[in-house]
Amino acid sequence: MVVLAMSLANNTHIRILHLHDCQINDLGANLLAFSLRRNTSIEQLWLNGNNIGDIGAEAIANALHANRTLKTIGLRNNVIGDHGGKRIRDSLKQNRVITDVFLRGNQISDKTTCDIYCYCERNSHEKLVKKRNTSSLISRSSTRAGGKKVQTNKLLSIQEQLPSVQWSGMRRTVARKRNSIVAPCA
Repeated sequence: MVVLAMSLANNTHIRILHLHDCQINDLGANLLAFSLRRNTSIEQLWLNGNNIGDIGAEAIANALHANRTLKTIGLRNNVIGDHGGKRIRDSLKQNRVITDVFLRGNQISDKTTCDIYCYCERNSHEKLVKKRNTSSLISRSSTRAGGKKVQTNKLLSIQEQLPSVQWSGMRRTVARKRNSIVAPCA
């Protein structure tokens, strides 16, 4: 786990990381959290079916303060309690990138779970609004010059920098196997 964590810290190619049922505990989650603070490429992290508890969830939540690329995190069927859930919720108050957190099968209260999903919904909505506003700016900036359509280069570069709107679900994961790692642990 140490080698994996150290490798992920500076990796710029892996976009999706599946670590399902790998018996990752709080110590392993702490090592992954260290990597997440520095990693700039992972967009989806799937840690379902492990043994991550409140301490590991808190370490991951702390990493989310620094990470601005992770959009989806799967933590289903771990042993995260309400304390760990609240730490994740608190990190999502500031993190406006994460749009999907999967928590079913943990011991997190309904209130905390609802708060987490509300923050994810806010982030999804903000991305959608930002995308629409940028598109309308570009279409309104179009002018006719000598019968040709001309658009402002600055606005085009803004649109290229914005991430496309993400949608949740496993179909997206299956469709993007090119930059994905599925780690068989058992």
